[in-house]
Amino acid sequence: MVRPLRSGSFIVSIAVYRVLAEYGLTPRWVAGHSLGEITAMTAVGCMDLAKGFDLVHERGRLMAEALAGKGSTMAAIEGVSTEVIEDWIAKLDDSAWIANRNAPTQTILSGTKTALNRLMEQVRLANGKFTLLPVSGAFHSPLLADAANAFARVIDDIPLREPACPVIGNVQATPLTTEVDIRAELRAQMCSAVRWSDTMTWLCAAGANLSIF
Repeated sequence: MVRPLRSGSFIVSIAVYRVLAEYGLTPRWVAGHSLGEITAMTAVGCMDLAKGFDLVHERGRLMAEALAGKGSTMAAIEGVSTEVIEDWIAKLDDSAWIANRNAPTQTILSGTKTALNRLMEQVRLANGKFTLLPVSGAFHSPLLADAANAFARVIDDIPLREPACPVIGNVQATPLTTEVDIRAELRAQMCSAVRWSDTMTWLCAAGANLSIF
């Protein structure tokens, strides 16, 4: 069920973007969270709609295959700083990782179920909130290394174009302005944390005064 939802999210988001374009709204920058990054890239012309749809489907398939039977999941932590969380996971023998830096006090972790269960008590002792997420595995983590390598080969075989406006990337939270930038981002994204908080900070500093989500 998850993969059809991803494809549906892609199509709906592109449709909304095109409706806004009909009303004369033209972005200075775009950004997308995780899967949404492919949507953002497609919207500003980095690839054809059909290629974007195919990438979304193939990405989901490869991730599902890579995580099957791994006993991994994700959790949201709120009310605890990222720096404290980094200290905790450094002691877990490479079994938990930061997947999304969503806000200064909201961090998403990926890892083994055992590792995340160990972190649950630490979060509660720190008066934070710990929520296991209903997902099929540890996305944006090294557990997807094989899937990322396979996806990189897919990326290498498709034509990409320079974006019509800068895409603020998930991996470094900096502008992607060339075809080379876009290709490198797509190759790295699957195993890298989404730096969403940094992306929002960059956009505000650059002068964005209207954001449409």
